[in-house]
Amino acid sequence: MKAILSAILLLTGLVWTPALALDKPKSMVILTIGGQLENANRGALQPKRDAFINGQDQTFSKAAEFDRSMLADLGLDYVKVGFKDWPRPYGLRGPKLNDVLKAAGVSRDATIAVTALDGWTFEITPEMRADNEWILAIQDGEQPLGIGQRGPTWLVFKPADPDGMATEEEEGQWVWSVYLMQVQ
Repeated sequence: MKAILSAILLLTGLVWTPALALDKPKSMVILTIGGQLENANRGALQPKRDAFINGQDQTFSKAAEFDRSMLADLGLDYVKVGFKDWPRPYGLRGPKLNDVLKAAGVSRDATIAVTALDGWTFEITPEMRADNEWILAIQDGEQPLGIGQRGPTWLVFKPADPDGMATEEEEGQWVWSVYLMQVQ
């Protein structure tokens, strides 16, 4: 029956695409996306198991979890970023934020609350996502970003400056040590 329906839809020019299944992480989870999403690979927050997330008064009924290789499999884009007070610019690699959100089945018109390990949260509106090509960096060069090196993930976008030097406003929108996103 499914094959017949698919053939009819194909012949009429309509496209039938079921929700994509998101694999379960095979190693340590470095990013969790909760809230309004279609492609969850885990259920609701469990207060004892998810003590760190729970301790920051976060919750979700379902989520998409990603390990480093799952994020890398989405493609590694490159962006060079620097700031006046930094000892050097960074050559960051990671998937595009929109590709990560697409893998989780997040709507393009959703607002995303991005939370760092210290609890700082920054909201990214659909307009902000459209204005910049956000990269969820997981590497500095070929080295994984670790906790203490702005990892496990660092959300940035290419600065307007051709040399990658960020203005204070741009640098203020980048969230380092990202571990959680909530889709609103």
